[in-house]
Amino acid sequence: MIDGALADGVHPLFLVEEEYRIALLDAEVRFVHEFVDRITDPEHGWSRQWAAFHTEEAPET
Repeated sequence: MIDGALADGVHPLFLVEEEYRIALLDAEVRFVHEFVDRITDPEHGWSRQWAAFHTEEAPET
């Protein structure tokens, strides 16, 4: 979209919000990928704790 708008002669000033939106999406995707890697890392991940937590019986209320 940005490249097309620039090619059509739109001044870059009017595309700042779109560039910002894309930068936020890129950052979010990067964060999620890194977070998943941290969770699933076989040596330091949370898999064991997650599995143990979900095999425990729920406390009675």
